[in-house]
Amino acid sequence: MCYGCLWSPLTTDFVQTRGHNDQPISSDESLEESLPSTSQTISSESTTRTKKGRKNFIMLKLVAASDRFQLSIRDSVYIFRVVVEVLDFCCDDFPINKSSIQHIRTQCRKDRAESIKSDFQNNIPEMMTVHWDGKLLPGLDVTSSKEEHLLILISFAENEQLLTVPKLESSSGQDQAKAVLNAFYD
Repeated sequence: MCYGCLWSPLTTDFVQTRGHNDQPISSDESLEESLPSTSQTISSESTTRTKKGRKNFIMLKLVAASDRFQLSIRDSVYIFRVVVEVLDFCCDDFPINKSSIQHIRTQCRKDRAESIKSDFQNNIPEMMTVHWDGKLLPGLDVTSSKEEHLLILISFAENEQLLTVPKLESSSGQDQAKAVLNAFYD
């Protein structure tokens, strides 16, 4: 069990959840006995501070599960930290913070998108139907609400595949046709 794993966000004190012989602290024991003093914390922190771990334990399935259940980055950090602690690893060996989790999730999504694209390009069917709608999708940001996106789909052998959602300069039919052509060349 790693005793430096539970971090109090408001103070610099570490909270120890088990006694010295790895037994749970009973409710009779005072909380003050289990907390290190401020001078002990500062001196031990300065001598044992090491670089945050670089072990990457977040795999594609964990990212897919957190995306499917629409977990926020903060919720993902909490769950990943609990998983590491339950498996009796030290949290200091793993990069479990909001920016690292966001970076890893973004990278896994990019890798998955490239994998889907390469699988499709390697198995292009002979007959396809291209679908795009005249209804344009607005931009996702409030600041970029004037930009529009065109949804381009293809269907083949009872399957459907999202090809791309390009941003359009204007909503004219000529720009839509150019976007569909460019989607095939990409």
